[in-house]
Amino acid sequence: MALGGYLGNGIRVGYSLASPLSYNKLEQVIDATPPKLKADVVDTSRHSANRYKSNIPGMYDVSPVTIKMLRDADPSTAPKQNAIRALQDASTTVYLRVEVPSNPAQTLFEAWEISGRFSDWGVNAPLMGRVELDVSFLFDGVDYIYFAPASSVIG
Repeated sequence: MALGGYLGNGIRVGYSLASPLSYNKLEQVIDATPPKLKADVVDTSRHSANRYKSNIPGMYDVSPVTIKMLRDADPSTAPKQNAIRALQDASTTVYLRVEVPSNPAQTLFEAWEISGRFSDWGVNAPLMGRVELDVSFLFDGVDYIYFAPASSVIG
């Protein structure tokens, strides 16, 4: 393990329907991938005595946020899991926040907030394994914010 690195235990994910942002914490999250930025490669080469090509980073692609939860279909114990399905069906724009622990005590979290829509919602139910819910969230090109480690907003 890298010096000073931490396991992802304690990751938190929540969504908000309106501003001011008040997050609905997703239940039983076991894995989540925060959005990643990948810049286009823009060729800025000019022909000259220097025969090396040059590039600059261009516009960013924002990867989908993927979330894996232990599936709980009971609306009294995991209402947010079922609510996500309704949000996906209605193509509702929401704000998603992903918080990753940045210290062993899990008192500080680096975070990403993005606006977009839930795009995938699917249950995996292997015969001899745990039932899981896999969800994806697509960025809509409007709001993307990265926050340095601070206290949790999701709770």
